[in-house]
Amino acid sequence: MSSAASNREESRIALRAADEPPAGPLDRVVWSAAEALGNVRASLQGGEGGDSFADGSLTAATSKEELVSRLRADYDRSYFLTGNMDVELYAEDCEFSDPFAAFRGRGRFVQNLRNLAGGFITDYRVKLLSLDVENEVNTEDTSDVVVRSRLRVVLELALPWRPVLGWIWGVKHECQ
Repeated sequence: MSSAASNREESRIALRAADEPPAGPLDRVVWSAAEALGNVRASLQGGEGGDSFADGSLTAATSKEELVSRLRADYDRSYFLTGNMDVELYAEDCEFSDPFAAFRGRGRFVQNLRNLAGGFITDYRVKLLSLDVENEVNTEDTSDVVVRSRLRVVLELALPWRPVLGWIWGVKHECQ
């Protein structure tokens, strides 16, 4: 990363589901309903607020190597299923986009992960297949790093019939 990028107060990461077709209208409605139910459930249970997790650093990454190392640690913790993530890797206004939804804001991203981890999943297995720095684009004021991940995910949902879902998932982390 350039010195200008390493002196920033926040790293910026945009998450995008890699090479996934957009979800249909019904899928998006179901996802929105699940998000709303998760928020209601968290409110009723008095879930944690804010962005504080014990794991991770209290500062933004200052180099490409640190960024990749901390992302790998998040994947080792299965952050997207446990909600246990290095919050400071993400800017307050980070962008999240997958086939079901797109939004800005670290708070909403963290809350969605916590809601997912808070009871909708009863068991899971994750294998990181790859975590690759794809390219780096440097300009005078910024250094952009793209990191792609591929994972095999298997999870059991907390429904009476205990459905098991499995898929290969990819994430493109666009970092400044």
